[in-house]
Amino acid sequence: MARRKLTGLHPLHKRYPRLGKAIRLVSVNLVRASVAITLISAPSSIAWFESSDLSRLLAPKDTSMEAVIRAAELDSVNYPIASSEGAVVKVMHSASLNGDVPVEDRNFLFTQVSPFRPATMNTTFRGGDRCRFLGKRQDVSDSAKVGYIDIVGISCVDDRGTAFGMFSKNGKRLGFVTNVGDLASTGVKTSSEDVLRVLRQYDNVAIRFDEPIMALVEQGAVR
Repeated sequence: MARRKLTGLHPLHKRYPRLGKAIRLVSVNLVRASVAITLISAPSSIAWFESSDLSRLLAPKDTSMEAVIRAAELDSVNYPIASSEGAVVKVMHSASLNGDVPVEDRNFLFTQVSPFRPATMNTTFRGGDRCRFLGKRQDVSDSAKVGYIDIVGISCVDDRGTAFGMFSKNGKRLGFVTNVGDLASTGVKTSSEDVLRVLRQYDNVAIRFDEPIMALVEQGAVR
């Protein structure tokens, strides 16, 4: 099958023209930012975002995405084992787990630290921002200071520059966020920021999939 070349604006802007400005903003950054563009391209996820929301998520003003990526690359040496059942990730964009906040402040973006290998693919996505994961807040337990975040999107780029993705369908999540090394909990420890419960940017957390990821869908060449 011929590989579809992704050039200029992502084809998504034709269907959602209001996203064009935000997609251009991201596409002029690192080549790896194409992972984030692919991540939001699924119809099941795109309804959460307006163009201004997308800009805040992919290029937040309160942190440097490049610094988070560098930190993920450094941490990846501590996690050499690839898995299809989960991954260690770093918080790239944090959101509030409680409170009446806008939709754009309820979604999380995580960048990969440990290697990830779908079970039936002959590809290992090496640790250090080869993959990004989209999370959606569900709930928080104030007494236990535990937050519950569903994983609803995966987007990866392999060493050849080919993008792959998977997105939740029919409201079914792909997995959830928990603490590194915690095999029992279905939640993750949170931090306090004023009256809100959040995850701290740059912190490592774990993603566990409800079922092993068998394969990702090829999206096209990004470089």
